[in-house]
Amino acid sequence: MKKLFNKLRQFIKQYPLLLTLILAGVVYVGLTWWIYRPNTYRTPFYTNSKDYTEVSGAYDFRDSYDYLTAHTDSKVVKKNFVLEEPYEITNYPVTIQVDGYELVEFGNEISVSRDSYSGKGRHVLMAHVTVKNDGDIAYFLRDFASAVDENYSSTKAINTDETFKDYNWKESISSSGIVTLEPHDSHSGTMIYILDDHRYRNLFFEGSFKVMPPEMTHDSGRARGNFTSRYSYIELPIVEEFHSLYMETLKAIPTSSIKRSNSTAVVDKEFIVDQEFDLNDGRLKGKVNRVQFIHEKYRPLYVQEHPNYPDPNEFSLAFDITYTNISGSPLSIDSFQANLARVSSDVRVSTSSNDVSSVVIAPGETFTVSYDNNYLPRDFNKLRAGEEVIISIQDGSRNILGTTTFTLKD
Repeated sequence: MKKLFNKLRQFIKQYPLLLTLILAGVVYVGLTWWIYRPNTYRTPFYTNSKDYTEVSGAYDFRDSYDYLTAHTDSKVVKKNFVLEEPYEITNYPVTIQVDGYELVEFGNEISVSRDSYSGKGRHVLMAHVTVKNDGDIAYFLRDFASAVDENYSSTKAINTDETFKDYNWKESISSSGIVTLEPHDSHSGTMIYILDDHRYRNLFFEGSFKVMPPEMTHDSGRARGNFTSRYSYIELPIVEEFHSLYMETLKAIPTSSIKRSNSTAVVDKEFIVDQEFDLNDGRLKGKVNRVQFIHEKYRPLYVQEHPNYPDPNEFSLAFDITYTNISGSPLSIDSFQANLARVSSDVRVSTSSNDVSSVVIAPGETFTVSYDNNYLPRDFNKLRAGEEVIISIQDGSRNILGTTTFTLKD
């Protein structure tokens, strides 16, 4: 032992700089791990300050509670979050309206389904959702059965039987899990998720419960392979602090960062355009709806607020274009790209399209595509109302399909 100590002392004397660098590296790695450590090693510190016991929610779940009580002999002892106002997530022509949801605690652990993904726990999150079809053709939707947590492990809505009167999205056996949504019609249903202690704990780091969106198709082709082309999840915020951030994020055009659900966003500037233009082949019309500058922040609040948090790209430029099929046959737009430029400058901003993978537009139907750029030249952050801008549409071979010029207006 004495020999080892003498050798160590000799090493320190011979290589003091190397030892200092090693120690600095160990400290740096340790601090970095501590900042970004998994939730398993954290103590939840987001708590909801409101007493939700007497809050009148956006939807009445008494029948749902009665169903669970009848099957488990356990009752709700506490409400941890209640949505007070419904909200919508629009991806025209289909809109998902979150009618209401509640996060409650039962007196003891309950288990209703034998499905291993349904879980057993004291906490239950139940949601009532309505899907509306504002288009002129029928859409086919798969259910909302699965949800994911921060580790992408899945939990499913519980199976219910005929004594549960409200429609359960998970239980669509008669139609192989597919719901047909006729034009200008809607369909509603309830989802009930039982959460074990681990998933419940993670909610206060995630800030929300994430439900996988439904697949959407129609007879004329693949309208939108999944709602995830714009939104990775249908989110149900359950932390008061995160709820307001998420409601603000829904006002932003979904960019490639936001749609992966790793950011919250604030619309820093928005210019309403609403300008139509013709594409060269005469089969499609386009309309530029709006242009936004979006300020994004990485999602986990406990990382955002840390002094060593790396700043994200300050702004994303985003705009959306609605295409209308004015021909008599289905049209593919899966290679459409768009560039934006000042008329007074040769500098163009190329954008990514977030929605056009294998998209087919049926005759007479419209389809809105969002475009974004997360790496803006510095001078583009200074775009102001009154400036003239040009947007050009091109195909995969970079052939120009159409252009439109307009003046930005607040």
